[in-house]
Amino acid sequence: MIAGSKIVVVDNPGTWSDTPHYCVGALRREIENVIVVGTLDDEQRRPFMEQMKEHYDRTGRKYLPERDFANLRVRAETINETVKLHPDADAVVVFHPPDVVFLETDAPIAIIHDATWHQLTSSYPGYLQSDLSEESYQSGFELERIAFDKANWLLFMSEWAADAARNEYPALSHKIRVLYPGANLPEAPESSVIQQAIEGRTNGQCRVLFVGYGAWRKGIDIAIGAVECLLASGMDAVLQVVGVKGEAFWPSSAVRWRGPLSKFASTEFTLLSQLYQESFVMVLPSRAECAGIVLCEAAAFGLPAIVPKVGGMSELVTNGKTGYILAAMAEPSEYAAAIAGLWHDPAGYREQCGNARARYQEVLNWDQTARNLCKLVYNGR
Repeated sequence: MIAGSKIVVVDNPGTWSDTPHYCVGALRREIENVIVVGTLDDEQRRPFMEQMKEHYDRTGRKYLPERDFANLRVRAETINETVKLHPDADAVVVFHPPDVVFLETDAPIAIIHDATWHQLTSSYPGYLQSDLSEESYQSGFELERIAFDKANWLLFMSEWAADAARNEYPALSHKIRVLYPGANLPEAPESSVIQQAIEGRTNGQCRVLFVGYGAWRKGIDIAIGAVECLLASGMDAVLQVVGVKGEAFWPSSAVRWRGPLSKFASTEFTLLSQLYQESFVMVLPSRAECAGIVLCEAAAFGLPAIVPKVGGMSELVTNGKTGYILAAMAEPSEYAAAIAGLWHDPAGYREQCGNARARYQEVLNWDQTARNLCKLVYNGR
């Protein structure tokens, strides 16, 4: 822990898979004093959700209150009140770039994010230009420009996002770094537990795991098709689905629908951990994805993953070593072939499991992210 250290963290106004929560936990293991501001509870979010609904009902397009200058100015009043109480802060870390626009501090500012606004609005369902109100779409660019100019460091979760930022903001290239994310887990399993789990995965049924909440964007239909291909080939396989509630839309005997599982409810996290431990492989055939934090979680459990070359996912999975990277438009049969190839190569599979766990321990954990952030703040690198 760094003696006398202090960092202020401005939380993301959305949930973002609780990413700020886990990053803050890691920072508190490195920094003596971590102050968190800007967190919104459900009651505080309600007026914004009502604004969104009213605008959509009226226009058929999505309005984003978190990218409204007036809303941000009001939000900044509360944030700045707390920030001013800590003039000795060594840095202010922000997870939502627009929050920087009205931020008042003399401390250096670090933005942690997973994509540029152009990347989101050109590829992400729900954030496409055609989905958004013109006000939200245009203000997104203006807010990002101001925030990026004002910040000292722009820390992206992949080279995919960092390269886009360098291309879009060449004058700011000196600020841009890659800071890989970690697994959003209350606790990671011990290596001995993982090793024991790996030995049991190749016995009997081939259990394929899918974890995600955006059904079509995450490619649940492709994942189901892949397992159905395995069944058609004679393999005994099943797809365990966490997050998506898709029984009515994708009825299939190949699927076990587990529904949403909270990591903050002990019984649900126990079940989620069991699914990670017992599964043979994870598939995440996303059509759009910035990072894919669940890939870090899979690595924590020594679970190889099969993903398309979409967004930053191909940097969290090492092709042929911790899983496989397929073409962006790969068919279910190609996912099935990759799974079957691993299934029939026990030695290669165990090696990939070990590589995935090592990748988690060395890179894809929030403690390492926090250490890298501290190096930047305190050592200038």
